[in-house]
Amino acid sequence: MAGSPAEMYAAIRGVRIGREALRRAGRPGLPIMNLISTAAAAVTTIAASAPQFGLRPTDGWLCGAISEMKADFGLMNKIAYLLNWGANVGAESSPILGGYCGGPAGTAVVSTAYILMGLAFHQGSYQLTFPVHFKHNCSTTRNVLWAVAASCQAASRNIPMPVIWLGYMAAGPNTKMYFYESAAYLLTAVTSGAPSVQTPHPARAVVVDGITPLEARFGVEMATAAAKLGREQANELVLQLLEKYESQIETAPAGSVYQECYDVTSGRPGEEYLQLYNEVKEELAGMGIPF
Repeated sequence: MAGSPAEMYAAIRGVRIGREALRRAGRPGLPIMNLISTAAAAVTTIAASAPQFGLRPTDGWLCGAISEMKADFGLMNKIAYLLNWGANVGAESSPILGGYCGGPAGTAVVSTAYILMGLAFHQGSYQLTFPVHFKHNCSTTRNVLWAVAASCQAASRNIPMPVIWLGYMAAGPNTKMYFYESAAYLLTAVTSGAPSVQTPHPARAVVVDGITPLEARFGVEMATAAAKLGREQANELVLQLLEKYESQIETAPAGSVYQECYDVTSGRPGEEYLQLYNEVKEELAGMGIPF
């Protein structure tokens, strides 16, 4: 429950887990850029941000606007606290196609306006944005991809703000559909000028343990490949990918959870998932994606 002691304990514990993970990976100085994003109450974010729990001003805090283009005292309190500490504010936004934004054109306009809001209102150091579809709760429908492309191009040309573009996929891990969607989203964003992308989230990010390191690896490889292409080339590829998954968005497979995809002791992907991964990459390479 928001504002409860349980939320406070969970937020502090989350910070410690993140720091320990970086230490184990041999990268203790790496910043955590999506801090305390699951804390609903501002008081929880502020309390867990105290330095004794392990955070530093060089980390980054996500401060999300309320759809669409609204802010409450909770958001403003977080921003006021962080700016006075000299910490990095990550302005967070999720324009919703089919909601107050209207259709694709309205969503593109609002998506771009959010980045201006991040600069002027949040005084953010960076932006995290993830346009989604009102009905399908994902970022890979044809009209959302169009809005992402238009907004991303407008922002990259005209707004001096580092923006992380994040997509929510309908399908889950260990499915071909996830990789088709991820490829379509990353081709759209990267060739439209996205300065940074995040691992596209599987299964609309609602399945417990529903993400694995292999999706992150694919995100890096796919974004690197997309950077070698122009918009016209990417557009043709995205149209081909839409033919492969668009009709299945409403009934997208949830896929598998981490424990079914990976050996929990060794931390290595299972043979079945690795085989699927390599098969899809080979198929995408055959379409002309330059891995």
